[in-house]
Amino acid sequence: MQLGGRGGIGERATYFIYLEIHLLSTSEQRVLRTFRKFLVTPGEMLCFSGPELEQEKAALDLLIDKELLFKEKFNGGYSLTHSGFAAMNECEN
Repeated sequence: MQLGGRGGIGERATYFIYLEIHLLSTSEQRVLRTFRKFLVTPGEMLCFSGPELEQEKAALDLLIDKELLFKEKFNGGYSLTHSGFAAMNECEN
């Protein structure tokens, strides 16, 4: 895949998503797979609670920093951004 020259915007966007996925930690990818497990789309909230919230808190915070998730006002609630949705779909099973 190429970034310049004849490569279109779609190719470049795919390349950046590819890079983004490969820069995610195992725990960040695990969180994104949880969103995929529940078929969450951008703007839908997924709630983490109890031990799962404690275990995934660091990864959730990193995904927020990378603008792949955003925290909802509801305690333990998180939603995917459009970039997060694309990243989620690129994660390996």
